[in-house]
Amino acid sequence: ILQSLDAANPYLEGYPDRLAEFLPAVRDLKAQLARQGFELAGDEELKLTVHPKSYGYTGIELADFLAGRGIVCEFADPDFTVMMLAPETGEAGLLRLREALASLPRRARVLESAPKIPEAEQVMTVRSAVFAASEILPAAECEGRILASESVGCPPAVPIAVCGERIGAEALRCFEYYGITKLRFVRE
Repeated sequence: ILQSLDAANPYLEGYPDRLAEFLPAVRDLKAQLARQGFELAGDEELKLTVHPKSYGYTGIELADFLAGRGIVCEFADPDFTVMMLAPETGEAGLLRLREALASLPRRARVLESAPKIPEAEQVMTVRSAVFAASEILPAAECEGRILASESVGCPPAVPIAVCGERIGAEALRCFEYYGITKLRFVRE
């Protein structure tokens, strides 16, 4: 491990300069995408977060479109597509991304929005629920059951429900919306 750290030191030594040279190109890409009509979210300089519903796509559809052009996203859900950029992406990588997004045909706005995460009834402590005997079931069969293990699309994330909460129909709609099909529940 120490040898790998030593080997990385020369690379890291020049990284601040490479980063400073790369950031203007990222800012330019973001400005061009905004002018093209893409709705961007967040303010992390090396993260490109697209909210593509205004362009007519879900985040998953956009990620699939990009994957078909050899561009792999960090994360996608129904609402967002997230890409991590780095100096190693280079201007050529940014150009590939820009050209792929420019070729995306605009469609009618996607109107479906994320369901509101409901307030749930806490019936057990988190600790009790986590250590209780549990089973995994299809989410659709879990209404009224007590959650034993959180399920999120991409950690870290805001959980739809917390361990020890009883799951209602609204929570099940959220799980379905985010593509969470199985849940771990306290065996009763």
